[in-house]
Amino acid sequence: MYERGRRKAERLKRTQISLAPEEHRLGQELAGREGVSMSHVIREAIREYCVKADTGDPWDKFLDIVGIIDTGDPRSSVDHDKVIYG
Repeated sequence: MYERGRRKAERLKRTQISLAPEEHRLGQELAGREGVSMSHVIREAIREYCVKADTGDPWDKFLDIVGIIDTGDPRSSVDHDKVIYG
């Protein structure tokens, strides 16, 4: 993704983003666990998001339908066979 032999400052574009407090906390925690910067975590998240969006992951379509039916039964996700087949 980056050109070899060039200084890092020449390869990256500085930007500013705003995060909700919870997003910031989660990013800081992940960066700390991984031993990387918050910027690295954000760059990786963007790459992962773009790859997923470009691949047409079949799970995306499946996840779009999760939760669209309200049975009124709070255990319907556990007892789904009973809900579907009776």
